[in-house]
Amino acid sequence: MKTMLFLLLGMLLLGKTEDVLSLKMNSLGSVEDFNRTFRQFYRLEKNSLQAVFLGKSTMKWAVSPIQIYKDSNITTYNLATNKQPIQASCYLLQEVFENQSPEIIFCDISALFENTEEDSAWHIVMDNTPMNRNKVSTAVSLAERKADGKGSGSLSRVFLSIMSPLYFYHNRWEGLVQSDFNKPENPDFDYMAGYYMTSAVTGTGLTFENVNAEVKALEASKGFKREYCVGAYKEYEIDKKLYQVTPDESAVEYMTKMKELCKAHDAELVMVKMPTIGMPQIYYASWSYDKYQMAKAICDEIEVPFLDMVYDEAYRVEIDWKKDVIDGGQHFNIRGAEKITECIAAYCEQIGLEKQINEYYWQCAEEYDKVKRICMLQSEFDFGEYIERLLENDDYTVIIAAQSDFQASLTQEDIQSLRHLGLQSVFDGGLRDSYIGIMDHKEIVYEAISNRKTEYEKSIPGGGGKIEVVSSGLNTGAASSVKIDGKEHSANLCGLNFVVFDNSMNLVVDSVNFNTSVPGAAGYRNKTVISDYLCQYKRAVAGGMTRDSR
Repeated sequence: MKTMLFLLLGMLLLGKTEDVLSLKMNSLGSVEDFNRTFRQFYRLEKNSLQAVFLGKSTMKWAVSPIQIYKDSNITTYNLATNKQPIQASCYLLQEVFENQSPEIIFCDISALFENTEEDSAWHIVMDNTPMNRNKVSTAVSLAERKADGKGSGSLSRVFLSIMSPLYFYHNRWEGLVQSDFNKPENPDFDYMAGYYMTSAVTGTGLTFENVNAEVKALEASKGFKREYCVGAYKEYEIDKKLYQVTPDESAVEYMTKMKELCKAHDAELVMVKMPTIGMPQIYYASWSYDKYQMAKAICDEIEVPFLDMVYDEAYRVEIDWKKDVIDGGQHFNIRGAEKITECIAAYCEQIGLEKQINEYYWQCAEEYDKVKRICMLQSEFDFGEYIERLLENDDYTVIIAAQSDFQASLTQEDIQSLRHLGLQSVFDGGLRDSYIGIMDHKEIVYEAISNRKTEYEKSIPGGGGKIEVVSSGLNTGAASSVKIDGKEHSANLCGLNFVVFDNSMNLVVDSVNFNTSVPGAAGYRNKTVISDYLCQYKRAVAGGMTRDSR
């Protein structure tokens, strides 16, 4: 009994220590909420999924299962993770068939050209799946590849590193923070079904014509080297090409394994390429026509359907590279993801997946739509369109505080948009004025315009603190301040500064500046601040956050 008690206590302490040391990916609303994604997957009703998505982060940020269900009543789940090796996709496919019986498996084909097996990428998957024969077998196979004949000792260490978070993360002691000891909010609830929704926007002017022209220039470039040393001159030719794409043989092997595994479970494997873009010398996942041809030839050879959303006319998605991406073309925000998801849903309907009722997904749709509305608001940079977004929700308090010379370049169209919001002030009669406008539940409750500093204060209903607003034109200090419960939220830049407060959630959801002192004003946001707003909102929607912690 003592021995059993000792072992039980040891196992309990080991588990708790692993929980603390493991890299946290479970904060609801954060970029890498993988713990929650996997927990929710294993909690789904058995054999309830019709399709599953596997692959790298480009897939995770691009395909929304809840949107697919809303549009088509087809039940899917997204198990894509950061830098997911195709070997990990194959392992997850086995886990899928242990719990579900989907008809379609969509897998990102990016690994065909860049199949890195980083330890961190593997641990995202292995740390979040249950102990079973499949996991042990996969860990042994991975350990053998990584040990690469270095002896049984090395093999054992690699295997232990894969299977034990305590062993892999033991060096994290010095970097532990308070959140490592905190229990995550609603750890088993993910109303996104594995998709990551974001409002961030960082576009690019690059086109696929640019990318393919760059590829041709690189291929045509002849290698040379000229040396000048101690008065001597030498010139060499270099055979190595500047640009060379070679499919990964192991990736092809695992694609074939996945196809056979799908066939054994009466499912079909479909390889997919999202329309990612970037300079081919810098970004490995940049998609070019030569990669498309190679990928299509390989898929044809192993008889696997291939959806290319760039070069296949039937599946091409028209991405606005200035508005639909978050990092210059590598991942999608809500606007780009909606377009990708629409294409996937159309394919699912085309091949005949039947509509079905899933009560859990219907419940998720309400939370999903709330977050989507905020993402669409936060990703809007056109002044007139932004005003329209504000009018879509009855629960907003909208606070406008001008700074400097906000009337200098206000157009009649801009003024009409402000009129549509319900504002009545005359905006073309003076320069360097201050201005405050407050809209609450679609009603204008206060307006003031002056050539002096203007201030406003209002209590939030229900004892929720107060709103303090200050506006100052150029002649009186050039300042804009919007404080809620004493915290500053105004961008405090020249022009019109908007702060949007969601009354139902008691949260600020947006802060944007339109510099109307210059022509063609576009919205500007602090990306870090907006990301925090969205993360807090996601947590609030899930009920995992109190007002005191906002």
